[in-house]
Amino acid sequence: DPIQATYAGGVDGFVSQIRADGTGFVYSTYFGGSSSDSVNAMAIAPEGNAVIFGSTNSSNFPLFQPIQNQVGGSTDTFFAKIGTAADLQLVVNEERDPVMVNNPLRLRYQVSNAGPQASTGVVFVLGIPPGAGFVSATPSLGSCSSNAASVICTIGSLSLNSSAVIDVMLTATSGDSVTTTATV
Repeated sequence: DPIQATYAGGVDGFVSQIRADGTGFVYSTYFGGSSSDSVNAMAIAPEGNAVIFGSTNSSNFPLFQPIQNQVGGSTDTFFAKIGTAADLQLVVNEERDPVMVNNPLRLRYQVSNAGPQASTGVVFVLGIPPGAGFVSATPSLGSCSSNAASVICTIGSLSLNSSAVIDVMLTATSGDSVTTTATV
């Protein structure tokens, strides 16, 4: 998802990274506020993220952990790092298929961070489908809660090349086909 999906007004800069095979974008974003903003220089950091330098006249310029949290004059300079901070991957293994009515189904979800940086605020969400009843969810990191419609596991942080496992137990409550959907 872009940092800024739409043009904010005046003049905005933009930054894009094209996939190595040329088939599309890794990311693409506008970068600016409602006045005149420009990206004047760009370099690629060792982990592959874009480092941009530029100037802004916008009082609503997008900020994240700023050293200076407001415009200090008619034109200010900026420095920003943009790119793919983490590549989270989700893999599921099921214990058995098919599952008979009123029998348990164990699903093991593995959330992995392929980098290039650590990921914070990682949350796993599993929709509980019709035809299944929730029994339990046990994460290797963090904690899980559930309601009638979903299981939500707050994993927290995943360092580069690390993973967390969530073991979910459901019970088949009908003879219909059951499809689960999970996101991180």
